[in-house]
Amino acid sequence: MPHKNREFCDAGNFFRQARLSKGLTQDKLSELAQVSPRHVTNLENGKINPSYETMRRLLNVLQVDPRPLFCPDVVAETDLEKELIRSFRRCEAADQMTLLKISSCLESNCQSD
Repeated sequence: MPHKNREFCDAGNFFRQARLSKGLTQDKLSELAQVSPRHVTNLENGKINPSYETMRRLLNVLQVDPRPLFCPDVVAETDLEKELIRSFRRCEAADQMTLLKISSCLESNCQSD
């Protein structure tokens, strides 16, 4: 039996939450994504890591943003965070470094208050 790996569990939790948010059962998701029900169960339980093809099929059915799966630290939750990330990405590398330094200073000030 495969051991549980943190990355596998994270992927499993991601797909479980996405499935539940769409109101789908594991059987219905497996049917729509053309993946075996056992495969969906094993994925959600963190027993297996999905292949690229399986992820593509599941993401296509679930129609969710895949960024939290690959870059959990970069995903914005509020409109303000989304705008900050968009703005940051439009900057040149040197400006991004300046913004990061400013952010660090602001964070330090917030923690000392």
